[in-house]
Amino acid sequence: MGSEVDGLVEIRFGAAMNQNARSGGWVAVVTVNGRRITGTWSTLGHDRDAAMRMAEAEARAEAEHYRGDWEIVVTDGETL
Repeated sequence: MGSEVDGLVEIRFGAAMNQNARSGGWVAVVTVNGRRITGTWSTLGHDRDAAMRMAEAEARAEAEHYRGDWEIVVTDGETL
């Protein structure tokens, strides 16, 4: 796992079961250096493939926020 101190930023994306019992399904999850930046509760539940596509798009957008001498790694974390 990377850290901002060593200049490595690891962004992982995946899908998690929606914690909202009424909606069910899957939600997109993105972590940065092991810290979750998206939640696991949503009023919308998606199928797993859709949640993975959404998570990848969010992870790539998050990677755009880092400027300078960072090494950015975006990886598929599957089910987070």
